Amino acid sequence: MMSIAREHELIPDDQYAEKESDGQDEAFMKQLVYDFLRLMKIALGIVSEDASNCYDRIAHPFCSLVFQAFGVAIASVIAMLSCIQRMKFYLRTAFGESPGFMTALLGTIIQGLCQGNAASPAGWSVVCAILLAAYNQGGHGAKIKPPIRGDNFETAGVLYVDDVDLFTMDATLDEEALWTEIQSSTLDWSGVLIGSGGTAKGEKCFGYLADYMWDESGQWHYIPPPTKPLVILLPDGTTEEITVLPCDVHQVTLGVASSPDGNNHHHLAAEGKARDKWKSIRTKAEVWVNRLKNAHLPSKYVWVSYRLQLWSSVRYSLGVLSARLKDMTELCPRFAFEVLPHLGINRRVRAGWRYMHSAFGGFGLLDLATEAVISQVNLFLQHWDNPAPIGKTLRACMQALQLQCGCRGCPLSERFYPMGELCDHSWVTSFWECVSAYSIMIELDYPDLPLPRANDQMIMQVAISLGYTLAQLRSVNRCRISSCSLFLSDIRAPSRVLLPI
Repeated sequence: MMSIAREHELIPDDQYAEKESDGQDEAFMKQLVYDFLRLMKIALGIVSEDASNCYDRIAHPFCSLVFQAFGVAIASVIAMLSCIQRMKFYLRTAFGESPGFMTALLGTIIQGLCQGNAASPAGWSVVCAILLAAYNQGGHGAKIKPPIRGDNFETAGVLYVDDVDLFTMDATLDEEALWTEIQSSTLDWSGVLIGSGGTAKGEKCFGYLADYMWDESGQWHYIPPPTKPLVILLPDGTTEEITVLPCDVHQVTLGVASSPDGNNHHHLAAEGKARDKWKSIRTKAEVWVNRLKNAHLPSKYVWVSYRLQLWSSVRYSLGVLSARLKDMTELCPRFAFEVLPHLGINRRVRAGWRYMHSAFGGFGLLDLATEAVISQVNLFLQHWDNPAPIGKTLRACMQALQLQCGCRGCPLSERFYPMGELCDHSWVTSFWECVSAYSIMIELDYPDLPLPRANDQMIMQVAISLGYTLAQLRSVNRCRISSCSLFLSDIRAPSRVLLPI
């Protein structure tokens, strides 16, 4: 079934629980959409809906039709579903099997595909493909237009198993019309979910409205969350209100704490406890060190735990983060200082030797900033120029960054300071800072903008060459963006007179 679906490209690109993809790709796509709309100052609605007991609530009539539509023989469908409908479920423990069992009541049958069924993941995947196709019939989603070059494209959102984040963005809509569209898309998705036998779990659903306002100094801010209710549809026909959060409030999805403002401080350094289900990187390190102090392990086993236990969990989603380099650099030294004696290393050893590879005479500790840069480079090379929405969004973000900093070609070929300091916070800005700090050269097929006139110059390059301070450069850049200008010829009349901005 899945072979037929992949061969005919029936699984949408918005589904990330697929071959050669994982939860980090879903988180990365969501981060890029946040960044693009922040760089371009376009309003966006995000609604996260969590399907309740996704495998166990699939209705068999709907499931049977979907399986047959994807090429499964009717006899195979009947064989699997009839066994589930009439099964007797015993509970097996260390003390043996339970004498009693669970089965369908008289006159009823058991629905769902059951946890532990090898066909459940594939079954849910094709069911979601049909749900997304039905949802897209309503014209919902984010319509993304690359700011310089490239084809326009649309994305409904990101879906990973039972977690879905729906995007609503249309630059032609005002705030009132956008909120109406957000509510419509939310009801439509919960409606198609009910059609398959499922329902959204209200307490785990939430939404954002990322829109912008400017103060008298020209600085932008996010607007407060709207006071209007946002509701989902329930199977009995009623509605349930879900929370609309401010853009700086973090929520954890697929192990990554994120928010529309792009601040990853919560994922890096939020305080927590050992019993918490989700832990920040700082809390993971603190819990590991505290357990290590009570374990009294030999140094060789501490090294095994350090590399295979601690860093295996820290590395997850590290490349998705858009944190500044100094934030990641400040997080590591204190933790490294505490763990040195357990690794058999004298604490008086200078910091440089701690992180130097053993091949060069160092001790080979892992550095958070370095590991993050490695993960970012791998993620960038994996998705750049990919025809999927994640690759197109990454290129659109790079073009938006180019317009915001005012350079002629790819921003990665420029020095980060001072041009990078003029840009809004984003993943591509963080990536630019990291590759510049580590002197990593990335060559891309990224054509420069043609000069409108002979001997023309970029406005920001002229301002930098005049020795302006960072505050002055920010003022010039705000005026340049407001007037939609890049080159000197954009603000000069043919008579060489500067036009008023």
